[in-house]
Amino acid sequence: MNKYLVIETVDKKGNEFMHFITLKGEDFTKQIIWLCKHLNTFKNQTPTRCYSTNETPPTNW
Repeated sequence: MNKYLVIETVDKKGNEFMHFITLKGEDFTKQIIWLCKHLNTFKNQTPTRCYSTNETPPTNW
């Protein structure tokens, strides 16, 4: 079963987005901490939430 990092962002117009990143390996915690600290990689979007889940992303992703 995969584990995913979900990053929710909002752009300047108020549109909300969800980004799913597949986490690999055993040390999910370090990956989550690193990715959440580097959320400024989303251009013109402001991160609002960052969490991990085992749920599979929707098929339209």
